[in-house]
Amino acid sequence: MRVYVLLYNPGTENEGIHSLQLGDRNLILMFESEDDANRYAMLLEAQDFHPPSVVPIDA
Repeated sequence: MRVYVLLYNPGTENEGIHSLQLGDRNLILMFESEDDANRYAMLLEAQDFHPPSVVPIDA
């Protein structure tokens, strides 16, 4: 199954994945739809986050 994640600086030494902190846990968001991932990335950018790249990965 292919899912989509949000990466910052993909392919660099500073690559990072977008995550949410819930209590003492860090959760990585994965999207089944590329469109949903792109919409979430736009919401983050609108909140002054560095714009992430939507990247497909195998779950």
